[in-house]
Amino acid sequence: SKRHGATAVGEYAAQGILPEALLNFLALLGWSPGEDLEIMETPELVQRFSLERVNKKSAVFDPAKLEWMNHQHLMRTPTERLVEQVIARLDAAGAADVSDARLDALVDLLKPRARTLDELAEKATEYLAREITYEPGAVKKHWSDPQETLGRLAAVHTALADLQSWEVPTIDRALRESAEKLGVNFGKVAQPLRLALAGSAASPGIDEFVAALGSKIVLRRVDQAMEWLGHQTG
Repeated sequence: SKRHGATAVGEYAAQGILPEALLNFLALLGWSPGEDLEIMETPELVQRFSLERVNKKSAVFDPAKLEWMNHQHLMRTPTERLVEQVIARLDAAGAADVSDARLDALVDLLKPRARTLDELAEKATEYLAREITYEPGAVKKHWSDPQETLGRLAAVHTALADLQSWEVPTIDRALRESAEKLGVNFGKVAQPLRLALAGSAASPGIDEFVAALGSKIVLRRVDQAMEWLGHQTG
């Protein structure tokens, strides 16, 4: 095949390419199942493969296509297996809050946005890092009034700390009730909280994100944000 920058199989594994995705991709370089079908598990590949459908054209190794195919396999892979792979990468990266997070929920939340296991672990590492730094642009937009933001985060902290069930529906209700009591729209609560938890204005849906991080991490980061804001008002 016409390969550009040939890489050993072990290197693809190190980059977070699943074995079944690589096999699926390689099989289709010089063979077609005879219908509009690209994503196949290994048993199906074995069952369908025949020499009659091997083509003679030179195949081009397309890394972008491999990553796309790997994403499709990631979405099919049981969460438990992905969590094991992500934990190994998080341990290597030194993420501090792994034991407190609900990694199964976090992996489910992040895998639609990841093409490889490395990307999945990288995003999880960002969210579970020892230290959170706040993006200046997001601070200017969502924490423009430190005293007002302190009040909103304090209300959210109280509401979340009182929860008996740390699940998406109860979290969503607690956040919406906090916004109602404060007399502001939901975004005025969600965005300051998102910044406190992620360090930026971008994250998955706030209720799912809060649920996945777990109560210990969430309450600790809200405390840290309030302490940071307190220094800005002093």
